[in-house]
Amino acid sequence: MVDVEGSSLHDVSAHASFSPYQEEATGTPQEHEPIMDLSIGHPDGSSTHLIQRRRRRPIQPGPQIQDPYESAPVVVIQQLTQQEDLLYQWCMKKDDFLILSTNVIHIPPSPSLMRSDIIDSMKARGHVSYKVMDVARTVIMERESNKARTRKGFSRRFVHIFDPQFGAEFAEMFNNGRSICVESFEEYFQPKLLHYNINDSNMLMVPLLQKTHWWCCVFNLRDRRIDILDSMESFYAANQLHQFVLSLRELFHHIVTYCGGVVSVNEFEIMHHRLPQQAQRDPGSSGIFVIKFMESWDGRMTSSFSKDTINLIRKQLVVQWLTHDNNLIKPTL
Repeated sequence: MVDVEGSSLHDVSAHASFSPYQEEATGTPQEHEPIMDLSIGHPDGSSTHLIQRRRRRPIQPGPQIQDPYESAPVVVIQQLTQQEDLLYQWCMKKDDFLILSTNVIHIPPSPSLMRSDIIDSMKARGHVSYKVMDVARTVIMERESNKARTRKGFSRRFVHIFDPQFGAEFAEMFNNGRSICVESFEEYFQPKLLHYNINDSNMLMVPLLQKTHWWCCVFNLRDRRIDILDSMESFYAANQLHQFVLSLRELFHHIVTYCGGVVSVNEFEIMHHRLPQQAQRDPGSSGIFVIKFMESWDGRMTSSFSKDTINLIRKQLVVQWLTHDNNLIKPTL
């Protein structure tokens, strides 16, 4: 505060930097206050000439605008037990080629995983391979909570996740300008091969790998929309994927019709959702995020996690697959 012959000037430097979300405090404007002009008058600075200057009012912090992820309240992720940590360390051993080439996980119908497959994909900052993504989607779909029966007693899955190779084949055909037809993909959705009809599912998920980045396109048959699940929000626009998704939507319209559906998938709106985002220094984590998205998505996130827990989640997934009831290879420490 600077006093000038009984008047005052507010030092507003403390308010020069503030959040763009803050608003100016409401209230009655201050009256004009006479303040001495020191630039004119006597050499000693004194003057009887008055000017009118509006006093600045301090800006009070406004309420913070919060836009949380579409997820459930944060849940603390449990650390590995001592036995689980030993199991993880056993799986990640890389002493020699013989050990690396040993199969450690085989959960049908997904392919077997050698120790080297696990190490490359599940180590810190590792990039998830197609084989590992296939194991992850098999485990998710085989959960008891994902199984049910139709009113006619037929088997169904609430969520069907397509083989990652489906997305790879579609992307290759799209990028090369080749004709895309339903018959080219029959092996991925025929009811007689799956033993259930994907038309009875709520969600049809397609994990996609493009430029070493995983993201997921969900055909939400229940809510009649397309959900884009991505741990890097800028990736979709930066790679101009809108036309890619429109072409995929057209294919799925024919797939659902082929399976007896009457829903007009080609009219589904494409929706982007605010989801946990990966760290820029860890591009390989996109695959882990997609696995968690597929595991938790039900039109919104049903569990919470963040980039800070990704390495722990990597370990948990490895232990989960090693100890899975359907793993035909039992680990021996």
